[in-house]
Amino acid sequence: MQNSGLEYSVIRPTGYFSEMSEFLKMAKSGRVYLIGNGENRINPIHGADLAKVCVDDIDGQETEVAAGGPMTYNCGEIAELAFSTLSKKPKITRVPFWLAKVAVKTIKPFNKQLADFTDFSISAGEGDAVAPAVGTYTLQTIIRN
Repeated sequence: MQNSGLEYSVIRPTGYFSEMSEFLKMAKSGRVYLIGNGENRINPIHGADLAKVCVDDIDGQETEVAAGGPMTYNCGEIAELAFSTLSKKPKITRVPFWLAKVAVKTIKPFNKQLADFTDFSISAGEGDAVAPAVGTYTLQTIIRN
């Protein structure tokens, strides 16, 4: 894009609320699996808030725009929020990175969606994904509805 001569802007969201629904699905099944220690931080963004970022950027001069939601959590907190929403006692298992990487290769031929989610979780678990906070939707509001 840079070499095309066209005007462009790359929007970089930290993560989407829809991805966080995986925590709720795991909690419903009785256990949440976290890759690593669960202390990595993320401020996921709702699709409506991200759409506003995109519209607001149309006339902007920035070529890269990072965007995250208004609240920052660590993955352990998101897991606990999911259990709290379901009024269940938290059961959280922390999976070492090396074991998760082996699991991705093992399950990919049988369940690509689970492999992709696990691969995403590995990447997310290796560092923080925090960007400037924008929007009004919070994960607590969405996950509890």
